[in-house]
Amino acid sequence: MTRREIADAIRLRCKKMNKSLKPLFAGSPFPGDGPAAGREEEIHAFRVEVKRLRALVRMAAGIDNRHVHSKIPKKIRRYYRIMGRIRNILLQEERIRKALLPGKAGEEGAPPATGNKYLLLLEREVSGYRILAKAAAGDTDGLKKDGLKKTEKRWIRRLHIHPAATDTGKWVARQIQRIRRLLASGNPIGIAIHPIRKILKDLLYTWDFTGPYIAKQLPAALPLTREALEALTDRLGEFLDIAVAVDFLRPAYTDLISTEKERTLLLDLHRQWLEEMEQRGLDLHTLLNEIFSDNNQHTG
Repeated sequence: MTRREIADAIRLRCKKMNKSLKPLFAGSPFPGDGPAAGREEEIHAFRVEVKRLRALVRMAAGIDNRHVHSKIPKKIRRYYRIMGRIRNILLQEERIRKALLPGKAGEEGAPPATGNKYLLLLEREVSGYRILAKAAAGDTDGLKKDGLKKTEKRWIRRLHIHPAATDTGKWVARQIQRIRRLLASGNPIGIAIHPIRKILKDLLYTWDFTGPYIAKQLPAALPLTREALEALTDRLGEFLDIAVAVDFLRPAYTDLISTEKERTLLLDLHRQWLEEMEQRGLDLHTLLNEIFSDNNQHTG
């Protein structure tokens, strides 16, 4: 791995992140006036590009003894968090409609809907976040002209001239050790999964640089290919999606539903999703320990 390869990768990721912002700013007289329902994929695409860029910069900072600044600009991070919250609410609306609304919304002859008051709560919440998104988009308005040029140049300028391959291997080893510490922390697996997934995503998004070193940290009987790593992070993501769905059904929401029938249905759904989340958590705890346990360290 050379300095030029890392610099080229950072330039590419900055370009792609800037490109992913355009659909979110498009189609409105004011940047960030949406997003409306149906734009979940555009939000997701933007957030993925931020994660890819962040993973690359973290890796560069981790292997560089000149301490490359590893933070995404604050305004981007704020917009990223707001858009993530909006996407979570839109996905929760979709889950509730599928689970509780018989027939298709607005379909002629569909049975009466159940869950409408809860959906109205979510709509009011997402409206508030749209206002925040509009303000945050205004703060990031310069991105449409200059992108991340200043930050990009600063990242590249501070890259080590000759990063050693051993530095990359050491960085990967530190990430694997972080996962092992999280698994051994004694915390409920639900608390550990989010930071573990972030670490694994960083490894996945930097695979072209880190892939050769990951196998050296794991047992030969459990090879973690790019495809296997992607599948593992997907499973962790599914767990987190259910955890978000359960959180949206906590008392702060359900206690506001005055209709007994609707509240009962929501509480039943909460129990159902909570049981599913707990079972997935147990399965993932077993799987993660099989892969990353200290007892399974590579001996080759």
